[in-house]
Amino acid sequence: SDANKELRIRICNELLVKFGINNFLPRLITVDETWIYWRNEETFSQTKCWAGGGISRTTNVSRTLTPEKSLAVFFWDCKGVVFWCLLQQGQTMTSEIYCTLLDELKRNVQEKRRRSFDSENHGFQLLQDNARPHTARATSQKLQDINLPSLPHPP
Repeated sequence: SDANKELRIRICNELLVKFGINNFLPRLITVDETWIYWRNEETFSQTKCWAGGGISRTTNVSRTLTPEKSLAVFFWDCKGVVFWCLLQQGQTMTSEIYCTLLDELKRNVQEKRRRSFDSENHGFQLLQDNARPHTARATSQKLQDINLPSLPHPP
């Protein structure tokens, strides 16, 4: 919609202004999630073959994915991964789980980066997408409780 386009332009302009500010990128923490599918060992071993000299090996174009999968969550800044977590097999992200991960993130930032979120000059900002667990009321309250502001994300 036109309203969404205007909002995207406004948010992008705000982020460009922040980008010009000294120390913006070192203060940015980004979060993303990805599903990790576990391979079926039996299927994997079936794809192996021995090839002697001059004999071409068979090519397995795609491997069979198994229904077993786990959600991996990564938080990183410009220096690298600050914290990551692998949820239990089949578990999906909820606001409750995400709030627990934010507490872990705070501890890891204090240990690995030797800074806290609430520092006036060196506080961090979180860049996350608009997934429901990230925009839930409980998550917004948790971000306020740990003094971690979230940057706006375009719709």
